Amino acid sequence: MRDGPVQMSSSLGHDRLLAERLADAASPAAASVLEKLVSVTERAREAGQLREDVTRLDLRVVLCGTALQLVRLAERDPVTWRRYAEMVLAALRNCTCVEDPRDPRPTRR
Repeated sequence: MRDGPVQMSSSLGHDRLLAERLADAASPAAASVLEKLVSVTERAREAGQLREDVTRLDLRVVLCGTALQLVRLAERDPVTWRRYAEMVLAALRNCTCVEDPRDPRPTRR
């Protein structure tokens, strides 16, 4: 699950047209990419890697919303796009997190 979206985000940092199409969730190009991501998402959910409640709408809001903001900010750095892809995946990932009061970052149980 991790490699595809992270690689795609690096591509979006370089490919302005693709980034703009994904940011425009109504575009046919975005629909095509989203259909592929829905397929990957369903397989990842079946494998227990994603939260059970992740929906197609979640992908549109979280992924397209992220793309939209990065496009509006004229962000082109693939490292930045990859960073936000990691955040999106962390939000969708099936994990139990435990907070350590000494460390502000959650850790997996």
